[in-house]
Amino acid sequence: MNPRILTFNWHESYIHLLARTGCDFDVVEKWKGGRFGWIEEFRPIPSNCRLVSEDEAKTGLNAGAYDRIIAHNINDLISVNEWPIPKILIFHNKLSTEIALGGNTVNREAYLENARQLIDSTKDLTLVFISKAKMEDWGMKGEVILPGIDTAEYGGWRGDIHKVLRVGNFLMERDIILGYSIQDRLLKGLSSTVLGLNPNIADSYVPESWEEFKDFMRSHSVYLNTTRYPYEDGYNLAMLEAMATGMPIISIENPSSPIEDGINGYLSPDEDYLRGRIEELLGNGSLAESLGRRARETIMDKFPIESFVEEWKRILGKPVYNSTNYKPNSTKDIVEGEGLKIFSMTDVSKNDYFRQERRDVETLIPSGVKRILDVGCGEGLLGRRLLEKGANEVFGIEFSPDVCRRAEKNLTGVICGDIEEIDLPFDEGYFDCLILADILEHLRTPLSTLKKLRKYLSDSGVVVASIPNVRYHGIINMLVEGHWKYEDHGILDKTHLRFFTRKEIESLFAEAGFEITGITANIDPAYNSLSDPLSGEISFGRVSLSGLSPEELRDLFVFQYLLKAEKTGVEVLRLNDAVKTAIGAGNPAGAKKELEEYLVLHPADTDVLFRYAEVCCKLGLVDKAGETLEKILIFEPDREDALELKRIVEKACKE
Repeated sequence: MNPRILTFNWHESYIHLLARTGCDFDVVEKWKGGRFGWIEEFRPIPSNCRLVSEDEAKTGLNAGAYDRIIAHNINDLISVNEWPIPKILIFHNKLSTEIALGGNTVNREAYLENARQLIDSTKDLTLVFISKAKMEDWGMKGEVILPGIDTAEYGGWRGDIHKVLRVGNFLMERDIILGYSIQDRLLKGLSSTVLGLNPNIADSYVPESWEEFKDFMRSHSVYLNTTRYPYEDGYNLAMLEAMATGMPIISIENPSSPIEDGINGYLSPDEDYLRGRIEELLGNGSLAESLGRRARETIMDKFPIESFVEEWKRILGKPVYNSTNYKPNSTKDIVEGEGLKIFSMTDVSKNDYFRQERRDVETLIPSGVKRILDVGCGEGLLGRRLLEKGANEVFGIEFSPDVCRRAEKNLTGVICGDIEEIDLPFDEGYFDCLILADILEHLRTPLSTLKKLRKYLSDSGVVVASIPNVRYHGIINMLVEGHWKYEDHGILDKTHLRFFTRKEIESLFAEAGFEITGITANIDPAYNSLSDPLSGEISFGRVSLSGLSPEELRDLFVFQYLLKAEKTGVEVLRLNDAVKTAIGAGNPAGAKKELEEYLVLHPADTDVLFRYAEVCCKLGLVDKAGETLEKILIFEPDREDALELKRIVEKACKE
């Protein structure tokens, strides 16, 4: 039986793609763009999609009719949060873009705090971002699924109408991200067609059907894209569709653009250059055909529909629970029954302690790592799996001689001894992954050991670790009752010498020279029974706490943190080397590209923004340098080097 999904009608084109998964969708009709319901001019309604009202959706939710809910924005999620059904939240835009479109009247940090509270309190929620840049802008972790395009639906570019095509809804109103003003400058005096809902553009046209829309793409000579960095990716769905027809693309420069200048279109920050290329393509059909053919190949390579469908099937096919049997408890009665049992991922019999595969740890290890050191490897079952998945070498370190002998059968090599005492026979920087799964809490001096291991990690390497959380509510309750009872396993394992909270974990890694780049947790299932995790109040045993943030309350149910970390400052060091090399080779344009790629993921790094402004000055891009310096001075209004460079730029503009 196909999963039945409830979703909301904000994006006909995206729901049309989701329908390729074969699931059955109920789509709640919405007002958007001054129109209500599904806009069939944009896409036909797929046969496996049924349009429903909000009341019909609520009836289905109450009856347990849905296996998943797909929300397309925060408000969607709020509207369905009371129903305990697995949910997916898709992020179609950057948060910084939404704030800018709203006139910058929203406090980013306050909004993010509220969004995180909602997300953390939502049971069985998966976050999906339509690009990596959008995920980084929100500062959250989730699945990244790029759009998928079926080129078989688009092919057959003719280019018999010698005009430029531009596509977008509310182009003028969303100039900050779609660059309508740039289009006007580029196309002055040239013939063009504008498609989309654009009430303030007199000659904008809405095609009568999707087929007519595709024919506009097949017939026009050139497609113009001006999605603006840093507010939008270097493409949108309409541009990808144009490429799928075999249409040549002219695009303003954007770090995430799939266009390579002169290969599958033309890409540049120089508007005069782009204007010349537009005129050239309007008069040279063979050149346009050649570029368009490679643009189509780019879509097949980077945005295949098969990958999109496969990734969404994987997410939609995750096991679900029977929502009609879910009965949330009060936040204040979690102590009943098994709620206070102290347990962890290592809550196994002593005989099995060294035989764990640790799939939770495995999921944090990046694909492609080749040389791995597993400290406290046990019998090496995790390492064996990593070798089977493609690692070249997995070495283990283990204290028990008997366990070492068993591990030797599974790993490349095993060193038997105390990691705090032994010297390691490896070159500095030899490994690209260090695994510290439930080991730091067993050490006398975990800080010294982390510093010792750091030199064996390559500059691009990663540390993966799991550490129990002593702030777990069961431990607190035990202390209140006057006990501190060690056990054979779990948080109070009798072999644990050190105890950590999340804050102390972060401090430990920072002092050892590492930056935590990702952190997740194994959580007591009792957390999912809380009726109101946002209340800030909780009672267990004789303990009552209030004034808790959602993160603080959730932390009381974490019995183990899992994290990824890398050497502090490594990414900036790599960037500096790349920029220095490019400039030394007389290639400031290459340095500019390196800086832009970094800034896509770190748009608020003012030091790198300053270097970018300097490089723009070298290239004569004084407008771009000025814009960048303005961004810096918003955050650091008294920054002397930025003020001085701004004066130089302003003087150059006057001259």
